[in-house]
Amino acid sequence: MEDLKNEAPFCITSELINAFNGALAEEIEYLRNEGGRPLVVLDGVLVCRDQQGFLYAFDLEVDAFLPDGTPLRLRCGSRETGGEVVTVRGSELTLALHEDMGELIERAEVFCEPWFLLTALQERLSEAPEKNLQMALAVLEKIPERRRRYVSPSNAAGAQEEALRLAGERKITFIWGPPGTGKTETLARIAKLFYEQGGRVLILSHANVAVDGAVLRAAARIGAPFSSGVVTRYGWARLPQLRQSGLLASSLAAAGFPEIWKSLRELENERGELLAGLRAGGVRRERLTEVERTLRTLRENLKEAAARVCREARVVGCTLSTAAVDPVIYKDRYDFVLLDEASMAYIPQVFFAASLAGSKLVVSGDFRQLAPIALAGTPGVEQWLKRDIFEEAGITASFEKGQASDIAVLRLQRRMHPAIAGFANDFVYGGLLYNAPETSERAALAAAGPCPGSALTLVDLSDLPAFCYQHGSSRLNPLSAFLALILAAQIRQGGLTVGLLTPYAAQARLLNALTAGLLSSDSVRSEASGLVAATVHRFQGAEQDAVVLDLVDSFSQRGPGGLLSRREGSAGLRLINVAVTRARGKLFVLACRDFLESRLPGDSAVCGLFRFIRENGRVIGGRELLAALPGCVTGNKIEMKWHAERRTALEAWEADIRLASSVQIDWPAPAGPPERQVVKALRQAQERGARLSLRVGRPLVWPPELQPYTVRYTAVRTPMTAVNRDIFWYGNPWPEDGRVDHFSIRMTGEKACRTLLYLLEMDLRGGFGGKRYAGLKAYIENQLTCSRCGAPLTIRAGTGGGYFLGCTAYPRCDSPAARLTLEIIEGYLAADGLTCPANHLLKVVPSKHGPLAVCSHSPACRCIYQVRDLL
Repeated sequence: MEDLKNEAPFCITSELINAFNGALAEEIEYLRNEGGRPLVVLDGVLVCRDQQGFLYAFDLEVDAFLPDGTPLRLRCGSRETGGEVVTVRGSELTLALHEDMGELIERAEVFCEPWFLLTALQERLSEAPEKNLQMALAVLEKIPERRRRYVSPSNAAGAQEEALRLAGERKITFIWGPPGTGKTETLARIAKLFYEQGGRVLILSHANVAVDGAVLRAAARIGAPFSSGVVTRYGWARLPQLRQSGLLASSLAAAGFPEIWKSLRELENERGELLAGLRAGGVRRERLTEVERTLRTLRENLKEAAARVCREARVVGCTLSTAAVDPVIYKDRYDFVLLDEASMAYIPQVFFAASLAGSKLVVSGDFRQLAPIALAGTPGVEQWLKRDIFEEAGITASFEKGQASDIAVLRLQRRMHPAIAGFANDFVYGGLLYNAPETSERAALAAAGPCPGSALTLVDLSDLPAFCYQHGSSRLNPLSAFLALILAAQIRQGGLTVGLLTPYAAQARLLNALTAGLLSSDSVRSEASGLVAATVHRFQGAEQDAVVLDLVDSFSQRGPGGLLSRREGSAGLRLINVAVTRARGKLFVLACRDFLESRLPGDSAVCGLFRFIRENGRVIGGRELLAALPGCVTGNKIEMKWHAERRTALEAWEADIRLASSVQIDWPAPAGPPERQVVKALRQAQERGARLSLRVGRPLVWPPELQPYTVRYTAVRTPMTAVNRDIFWYGNPWPEDGRVDHFSIRMTGEKACRTLLYLLEMDLRGGFGGKRYAGLKAYIENQLTCSRCGAPLTIRAGTGGGYFLGCTAYPRCDSPAARLTLEIIEGYLAADGLTCPANHLLKVVPSKHGPLAVCSHSPACRCIYQVRDLL
């Protein structure tokens, strides 16, 4: 940055924007190359076709949040086409595709392209010279330093007034506000000040929840009726209080056109009924097409009305992404821009936000909380996308060397119980914070159960079989998720609101599915239930009475994930700081202490948190917690019951197997051979026609008659059973020799079970499959052997996306990989007698994506299966 400032002004602007766009291009390229895991969609129906494309409605296999307009690729067998997201409503996904993929699509894969947000930001940066370029350049300049002075508690109480004064006097004001010090309230007061000066105010943030909170506070401070449209929230809102307030631009638009809103609701209900009928084959498409076109027109009318509301409002709030993508925001003019949670924003995003400010800019945040998220490791990305604006302006370095930047600093925290605030103050802020007198009232929250009277509780899961599994680049721990839900449900019964937080996206997805079953999908999405599950990153800017922090990492991983162990930019410290400080009155930390303390340095944030809780809170074991909780938790669409006694658990497991149409089991290698009761139950299920799929550590220890249903899988750590995709056993059936801990949980609920099967990469094909083998992998392992050592062959995924055959004795056997031929797949299809849903036999055909199994009646029947579907 200093090098650029030595050039002429035009060169500064040109080179700086080129540097920003270069870093964004490198991040986009990384995302394109890495791709990511596809979303599986089912039961696709062609709703209508017109000049805008082909509209399809799908069911999502697992829940996903995709913004409207997200570009995507859809792959069905060997065919692939582009498109975009029209809308996501619950588990229904509506897509506009570029090509006709047929009337019905049984199963397809959707690859999202989230980098379109970065592409839009590149376009906005190129337009920055047409905006307030002087403001955009000024926000990157270094902030003058001054000597740090002692601030008494009485002076700290006046920090908000000081921030208000600076915002009124300066063109650019930085506000540093640690957790609970009132950043949002300060911004609301500044918004009122600017409103009273007659200008238009734009409130921006990286996170939806932060925008929601700021808009609600600003509207309350300004005092205009919410229905007046003076203050509005543009885009999707997360907080239920805001959605119910009438401040949403879409709500104000609907209130202005009640007849359109009523017609929209009625037609959406009719559309749902027509889709169900069309999938069942009993409804004609013409009426569905007519309804869809009418809905599209109504939605466009309401969208335009919402845009008018936004253009006429005096105070507008939206996310940085919406501001960069939607011309309703970036083409409008604003006198004042307020940027909240600025530590999470890319520096180019702050530059863009500053260019929208006509007169003044306020940047608020905390450089000790979460940093921007970027994945590429190039120098450009490191410089511009992984550092925050506080570091660029020299504020971070100033405070770290004992000086103070000339900015507003908020020091009086009003949110947390003093014990919770104590960790952040001691470990993160170096004694900077003071507790407001009202924080003593948080003792009433800490008095609630479980663990009444304790604001800080560490639940050590080292005494339970809480194993951690990998899912792509993320992680999950099923047992800790179950315990987190049970604990959260108990806290919620005491009247406290609860946040279920975790560092990992896979665990957050599982927790969301569990909470959806405990409550209902709608209530979880609206967060009106008082029980919210999210990643720590998504929860920055929010707070709850109690927080259950699930750290996930445990055996059998080699070490903690980068989210907890990474030291660059104090990433682990910042994440733990945010997670802990979301709690007002109670904090529960679920962690495998033995694992983490043995693999993290003693000065890490996690170990520091453990020590602080030992000294200032309470430490209990997992079994001690379970003994204090009810033995069964029942929700709207889920039931959980745990067993600590072997005999009753095995009897309940056998009862489930007797009614099973499909059984999927994970069996660890240390468990040895299954006992007679287990073998007998599985034989009887197979004789009744149930489909078996067994992932086992050592297939040869299983009886010969069950080996065709086994697949070698060494990642299994504890027994797990899925029955009919709506019953899941964790830790059952127990091995007879007792080498696996005698503890199990039985969970029922289709949505939660499907999500867990997906995350554990267990079989999700439902009824698709033959009777003689568990799948193609089981066929190969039972029929083909290595020509060099005689060990069974297995099928493995290649780095390029294809599959090959390798020896199960690798690396002891260095036999070269063999090609997966069409003849091998044909042998499997013939041996297993696989058919499509219409009971037509399948055949194998080559394609550019590898071998495909297609219906023998193709093209009349469009069923297509890839190799991964046959595994």
